[in-house]
Amino acid sequence: MKAILLGVTLLFTTTLQSQIKPNFFPEDILTEGFEGKCYCKPGVENKSRSRGLSITYGQTNSASYVADGETPAFSDPLSVLNQLDQFELKLKIPLLLKERTKLLLSYKYYIESYNFKAIGADFPATFQALDQQSLKSNDYGLILSHSLNEKNYLIVRYKYGTNGNYEGWTNFNSRFAIHSVLGMYGIKKTDDFEWGIGFFFTKSFRQTSGLPFLLYNRNFNDKWGIEAMFPANVFLRHNMGKKSIATIGVEYNSKSFRIAETDALTDIDYAFNHAEILPSINLERHLTSWFWANFSLGYQVNFSSEFLDKSGLTTDFQADPGSGFFFNVGIFISPEFDKQEH
Repeated sequence: MKAILLGVTLLFTTTLQSQIKPNFFPEDILTEGFEGKCYCKPGVENKSRSRGLSITYGQTNSASYVADGETPAFSDPLSVLNQLDQFELKLKIPLLLKERTKLLLSYKYYIESYNFKAIGADFPATFQALDQQSLKSNDYGLILSHSLNEKNYLIVRYKYGTNGNYEGWTNFNSRFAIHSVLGMYGIKKTDDFEWGIGFFFTKSFRQTSGLPFLLYNRNFNDKWGIEAMFPANVFLRHNMGKKSIATIGVEYNSKSFRIAETDALTDIDYAFNHAEILPSINLERHLTSWFWANFSLGYQVNFSSEFLDKSGLTTDFQADPGSGFFFNVGIFISPEFDKQEH
């Protein structure tokens, strides 16, 4: 198992040598949403906790933005990021609970707040727009899981999101819209082993893309297992008891935002995307009743951030923000916890 994790990490590391995102990596890929209790229950024994409600805060350390890709070299002084703060609220509400069919309503609110130490000589209006406002994401989704029999099940997820530097809590203007559909056919061989094949499709203000994926969850014994969705993530899991679950592994993350600023001095409209590889160590710890805490520590290896002009008045460019350490801390509710088990 260590060899599998090492191989995946080496593959990602090799891919990242140029810092340009490979074409086969899609944008706005998020792989959560596979929890579901039904006749054939998705998930293996001792898996990471399902989350009905979660609140998470994260931070990434400072870095300087330098030109990358086909963008001409940036002039000194460079734009320097002091820190990036992230806040996430996720909620899943059951709409239908049947023996074989489950329908969930999902919602996620996410913000990124960029705090720049200095705004450089190149594209100052764009970096100033990042510094002045939080980038917001509101995702509304439906998750349907249906058991075909004792061994096979289907999961389908549709999600509509609005991502950008808009004012207020949310904004349903089509210029910020992202649509995504995910479908998977799962095969649960035993309570300790399941696998599945699926396809992820997304259409956004940047591009339309799709990606096939493979789900692989397996327990080797009561303490050790693997949770993976290739090529998005792979984690080795260690169950330290009924109250504590630790994982170590690597995942791919990508997110897009519409950045628009129009005033007397500025007229920009960019479709902004950042993507990164996140090797991390994670801990889930039971607190009381249904409440759990989670903590993650890792190193964020960034691809170049891409700024695609949507107005025709400015130019496309790519900027490499450099890599650095990150942490996430949060609390979540997991209704499945049985107090009789500990």
